[in-house]
Amino acid sequence: SAVVISQRARLCRLWLDTIWSIARRPCFTVKVLPACQVFLGQKYGYRPIPTYILSSELQMIRDDLAANGSEVHYLDTWYRKDSNAVPPISVLQPISSILVNFNNKVFYGREEELEKIEAYMKGDSEKPMVLYGEGGCGKTSLLAKSAGLTSTEWFVGAKPICIIRFLGTTPDSSALTPTLISICQQLIVSCASEADNPEVSKDYHILRKMIDCGEHFIEVRALGEELAMQVIRQFRDTAKERYFKNMNMAIYFHSSIADYFLGIWGGGVPKPFKYTEIQRHRELMLVADALRLGGAILSVYPDMLAPQLVGRLLPEIGTNPNIKMLLNACDQEGPEHCALMPLYHCLHTPGGPLKYSLEGHQFAVFDFKLTSDLRYIVSISNRFITWDLSTSDMNRDVNPGLEGIMLKLYLSPDNKFAAAFTNNSQTVLLNTLSSEFIIIDNPLPEEEQVVGLCLLNQFLFIHGTGNWCRFDMRGQLLERYTSPEDQLVWPLLSIEYKTLEDYKFMFWSGKLEEPNLLFRVSRENVIIDPIYFHSAMALSKDGTTIYCCHDEGSYQVSKFVCPLGSDKWEEAEQLDSPYDNSTETVLQLKLGRDEETLLGTTYNGFAVWDLTGETTPKLLVLPHGMRNISTRVMVSNSFMISGNKDYAVAGVRKNLYVWNIATTELVKVLDAHFGRIISLEPLTIGNWNSVITSSIDRSVKVWNINNIFEQVHVIDRHELQIDAISVCQEVGLAVTVTRGAVGVWDMQAGHLMSQLADSPLGAIVTHALITPSGKFIISAESGNILVWNRVTEQVLFKEEQQGIRQILLLEEGTKILVMSKPLIVAGVEPPPRTVATGILRTIPSGTTVYSFDYPVRNVPGVNFKDVVITCDSQMIVALAADKGTREAIYVFNCKNGSNISKIPLRIPGVKDVASMVAMPQKASQVALVGGEKVTLFDIKNRKVVRTIPKWGGSCTRDGKFGLFAPSRYWEFENYSTPIHRYPYSTKHIYCFRGGLELLELKRGASVRTFIPRVAEGVFTVICMFNKTDEYVLYYHSGKKTIRVFSGRKKWRRSRRPKDSELLDRSLKFAFNCTIASLAEKIRRNSKCPMRLRARKARYQ
Repeated sequence: SAVVISQRARLCRLWLDTIWSIARRPCFTVKVLPACQVFLGQKYGYRPIPTYILSSELQMIRDDLAANGSEVHYLDTWYRKDSNAVPPISVLQPISSILVNFNNKVFYGREEELEKIEAYMKGDSEKPMVLYGEGGCGKTSLLAKSAGLTSTEWFVGAKPICIIRFLGTTPDSSALTPTLISICQQLIVSCASEADNPEVSKDYHILRKMIDCGEHFIEVRALGEELAMQVIRQFRDTAKERYFKNMNMAIYFHSSIADYFLGIWGGGVPKPFKYTEIQRHRELMLVADALRLGGAILSVYPDMLAPQLVGRLLPEIGTNPNIKMLLNACDQEGPEHCALMPLYHCLHTPGGPLKYSLEGHQFAVFDFKLTSDLRYIVSISNRFITWDLSTSDMNRDVNPGLEGIMLKLYLSPDNKFAAAFTNNSQTVLLNTLSSEFIIIDNPLPEEEQVVGLCLLNQFLFIHGTGNWCRFDMRGQLLERYTSPEDQLVWPLLSIEYKTLEDYKFMFWSGKLEEPNLLFRVSRENVIIDPIYFHSAMALSKDGTTIYCCHDEGSYQVSKFVCPLGSDKWEEAEQLDSPYDNSTETVLQLKLGRDEETLLGTTYNGFAVWDLTGETTPKLLVLPHGMRNISTRVMVSNSFMISGNKDYAVAGVRKNLYVWNIATTELVKVLDAHFGRIISLEPLTIGNWNSVITSSIDRSVKVWNINNIFEQVHVIDRHELQIDAISVCQEVGLAVTVTRGAVGVWDMQAGHLMSQLADSPLGAIVTHALITPSGKFIISAESGNILVWNRVTEQVLFKEEQQGIRQILLLEEGTKILVMSKPLIVAGVEPPPRTVATGILRTIPSGTTVYSFDYPVRNVPGVNFKDVVITCDSQMIVALAADKGTREAIYVFNCKNGSNISKIPLRIPGVKDVASMVAMPQKASQVALVGGEKVTLFDIKNRKVVRTIPKWGGSCTRDGKFGLFAPSRYWEFENYSTPIHRYPYSTKHIYCFRGGLELLELKRGASVRTFIPRVAEGVFTVICMFNKTDEYVLYYHSGKKTIRVFSGRKKWRRSRRPKDSELLDRSLKFAFNCTIASLAEKIRRNSKCPMRLRARKARYQ
């Protein structure tokens, strides 16, 4: 017999000697035929070389091998680097790509080795033969060939016995004893079991008893049954550690297992007991859907898990006890990871039509495209973001660092490239596989603006109104072209190339009120006669059919065809109109994906034509007061048809409107976005029956039409952006300011209780405050000061006061101080100086107590500088204009309005004071904020107390500590600008360098660094203390985050705040920060205030 082993196995000679002693007798004394035993130390491919390996690790291995003098060409041959992956990986190439004939069954060569094996097999040697060699040199093939030759050529007429064992691949070959037992059993069965030979059979039975006896092979149990039990124990321990840490879940599973084994289900016969998991499944699905909706945010900020769950699932706690337990845990443990937690429902709740909410853009999503395989969404704002439709995960995020906003997106037919142009005529070409991009500045002559692109697999076309250029995929200019039409008469609207010989040009009149259009087509160098029409056009995919408004003065849609080979457009038919052809304006035409329906957008609604002729045209009318508009020719609000063609969905303003096509009835109005919907695309393929929308609110959302009628928990919000907020702690109310109305909110529930506006149409609201008692609301509307009864919602007092810039409550909310300055009239040169007026009135009667005035500068673009009240409420301090360019401080008495003093500011190094801060604890001191330092000034003694470098104006209640957010230059604004009207003292810093430090104001020294100084660019920074001075809040507009820190080391961190303190902090936080605007920045929502609660400040 022969024993052949590979070098890798290196088996102990003891194995061979043991087996030899057992097998020798029956093999040589009884058998006349050879027995071949093969030991393979490892099955071919059993320990596979890694298919994927990080390129950095492979490079380290390669460099080390090369340094040691080893050959590395095999690594270079078999591994290829994939630079598209992040991080780059090296991929093992298929064997068929390197060894073309690796499956070839023909054995060639090795004659010398085969002759040695044949001589050994036919010889008298009793020693084992060892076949060794490098991995992959063909040992297995040589053994297989040898085994085949034993029965065909070497021992003709005989039947050799082959015993093959792959060591280490099965339980019986993974250790010494099981391997010996297995081989011996094979030997005795093959060699000793012969029914017609009693002598051999006797040995067979003896060997069987010997092998099966535990005394002879004591390791059988340890390596057999014991191995299985060990696996079970390991699985149990792993499951306990991973799945059963939650005791409720552990009890649930153990109870179910106990029911099974106790016979509630037993013997295969169902018992009367039946357990249903509908409730548990529903709760699990709610949580899973909530995680899916917030997946885009959680993938970037996983610490926001608790806020996402609480903000979405709060409406579900009434009927779902497990959801309630989960949210309680989030409320208790969530602040350990995210310091700010929402107190009421503020995000979309799962279970309704919303399938995904894809958030990640910092600006409005002006366009998005679906890839040709409908697997990914590519969206643009100032960056490219690719989303996976199956999981809602952010696949790629590429920021090309543009100065402008990308307006329109184009994808190449093979989806390998994406291109977009910006509002400043820059073009970005992106490789979607490698995320590499090229920025192309405006290549058009005479500063002609870029109006569109065309993207092929090999070329990029950039066009304006009269010229276009062709680039390759490396951004190299290949050729320039000039429009065949006069660009002053027919500006170029769009171009579309399939090949360089097959293209389409669209020209228009350049006037939106007279949108005449000219369409030119070239097919394979055949120029087709141009066709003229107006308003709208839809083109089939093969380019042979167009639907357009052809007749002048009529909006009836006509069908024109130009078959392949023809050179002229011919009118095929005129479609029946479901609207008045002469009065109803058609703004847009679009073909469905299957080209069986034609969708038209009109001024008052939407039209649907069934091109198969099965149904008549339908007109879907918008509700009263709603209209479609067009800001670009042939572009307006889009709509789509569901997969079953039973519903039509349109996006108008911020809502989705759903019609039943059969009855043309409006059946659903869905509050879809917080801002205007920009783009809408259908996704109706397979099981997907969805619509995708993008909006100004910086999100892309995927809606499931099948669930369109499910219950939706409405989130209250304003139509317009919130500019300011005032809160009343006593009654738990908040008053918000929008341009059109004053909103009254219940802070405990987050509901909008009412909206107050004296003029239902055309109201311009700039300021609003609520008194501490919550009974009255004071607002500035359209040049008037109004006092509202909050309960009855009636105006108690109204008086004209033009140019209101600031309102302040005095004497515990019983009086109101209103500051105003004359408005600057457009087109009229304003005087360099004017007079600011302050009027103190009583609440609610509005009786004037006194008025005062002081001179101020009247420079356009320079903000009004708010007055401050000293900490003892005795003096009003105002910044006024003095001689020349200098400024002065005017001090007025709070009781009677008399001018106490005028203090010219002739302080060296102090100029351009941006704002003032009344120092706490010291009534005679105010801080003059401006430049790179703050001057502390004593208005009673008229002298400078000290100068504090770096301070930004925010300080604690005792005036001992302040905050410093570093910047290369300091430029402050009050929140009373025409764009941002925030009437409070929080500072607005344009920050070039990041960082946040705690300052001791007495010495001006930094005592603690919250954020190290790093260059972060020019971003808006808001920083402040909360009311109790325990926390520091820091908002960064670039990162769109609020960070919360503990203020001073001596403060106690471990103490859990009381509920009253939490309420007090959150209200003060809302009051000082205008929390509505911060919520807009965090949640991409500028229409709804969100109340946040700070707990553990050192976490972000």
